Amino acid sequence: MRRLLIGLWLSVLSGAVWAVPITISITPTADAFVRSEAPASNYGLAGGLSVSGSAAVNASGQQRGLLNTFMRFDLSAFVAAMDAAFGAGGWQLEDAVLDLTEQGTPNNPIFNRGIGQFEVRWLANDAWAEGTGTPNAPTADGVTYSSGLLLLQPALDMSLGLFTNLGVDGPLSLTLSLPEAFVDDILAAGPVSLFLTAASDTVGFTFNARDIPLPRLPPVLRLTADAAPAAIPEPASVAIFSLGLAAAGLRRRRN
Repeated sequence: MRRLLIGLWLSVLSGAVWAVPITISITPTADAFVRSEAPASNYGLAGGLSVSGSAAVNASGQQRGLLNTFMRFDLSAFVAAMDAAFGAGGWQLEDAVLDLTEQGTPNNPIFNRGIGQFEVRWLANDAWAEGTGTPNAPTADGVTYSSGLLLLQPALDMSLGLFTNLGVDGPLSLTLSLPEAFVDDILAAGPVSLFLTAASDTVGFTFNARDIPLPRLPPVLRLTADAAPAAIPEPASVAIFSLGLAAAGLRRRRN
């Protein structure tokens, strides 16, 4: 009887699938920063992105207005990879981290400097263009400070957290919260937009954009998924199932 129980338990365990989380890093398909001092100008190919409050100043001690950043990611390849690994509907999002590389001393005078808080928001509206403007040659062919404000929908957009920059060159990893609307947008396998804006007056946070020349690192959205609970057999369930099989076999032998 004991051998029968052990044999059945091991056979069920050997046939069970124990899922391993999978992490995939995604670079933006579009990003741009915008400035209140130039509300009709686009900066989509600047090599850098920035967030600034009203008290941050540049290297010369000048306040150069409010700065916001827009980022958009294509989630189609991520969802396809998770479906292939776990089966469609057989996985769930476990973690979302935004990896940025700070420029502590940006050399262009339009960028403010200062340590403070900034907010990352998920945007319900993805209808914005990156544009081709640079700090020295801004354009009007993409998102601007004025048009960016029209994209915001306070009743729908979701905060993904408040964070603080370091004020020096180096990496900064932001673990994002996972409100339902943000997760649903990821699972829809389409574009997902993020908006970074000042949460304190002192913040002057500049970081690499997606078009930063190598070997400097672009922004990355790092997503981790795992098998959904229903797809993973619980150890207790396996043991109970094994005992049930053993008992049934024993009854048949007695009969």
